[in-house]
Amino acid sequence: MRKNSAPCAVAHFILAACVLSCLSSSGAAERMPLKARAAGEVLPAERSFYMWFTPWPYDVTEAAVQTAYAIIGAKADLIAHHFDDGVPWPEALAGTAWDSNFVAELDNRLARTPPGKKMYVSVTPIALERDRLAPYRGAQSAMPLPAAWANKAFDDPDVITAYLNYCREMIRRFRPDYFAYGIEVNLLAEKGPQHYEAYKRF
Repeated sequence: MRKNSAPCAVAHFILAACVLSCLSSSGAAERMPLKARAAGEVLPAERSFYMWFTPWPYDVTEAAVQTAYAIIGAKADLIAHHFDDGVPWPEALAGTAWDSNFVAELDNRLARTPPGKKMYVSVTPIALERDRLAPYRGAQSAMPLPAAWANKAFDDPDVITAYLNYCREMIRRFRPDYFAYGIEVNLLAEKGPQHYEAYKRF
């Protein structure tokens, strides 16, 4: 990501996990080979881009989560918080409190985010499979949509209002430097083409 440029709309979990896994090995970052340099070449004091990672851990353990954030604190210029597991649709529409488990996850991310880092937050109204409306984010991620939402289209006024409210609240909570309100949206045209025109109106 170049400085002062618009962010990419996609954060790749698998790539980030692989990078974090590699860097978390003892001294791995220091041992990684560098490209051959001309004699006397001096590296610039500052990168011309933001080095960034998501906090997605390499293992499902607390130690792995701590390592991920520690690497971000030590190596990154920017942290990317990627939310791809649903939207609290009815609560966002009504302006009521989100499920406490989801709020706790957000608070935990913020508490662990190293100070002084640029922040990129990405959210999406599209399901992980990129073929339909995103599922419900309640006590757990990717829960089935409530009955009243099961057949709503992307251009339904309730969907539009709820998602706008959701984005505004995520921005309010995280105060990101960069915000993406869609992830891999082009894949909807391939995997859920019957929804794509409604998505464009959305």
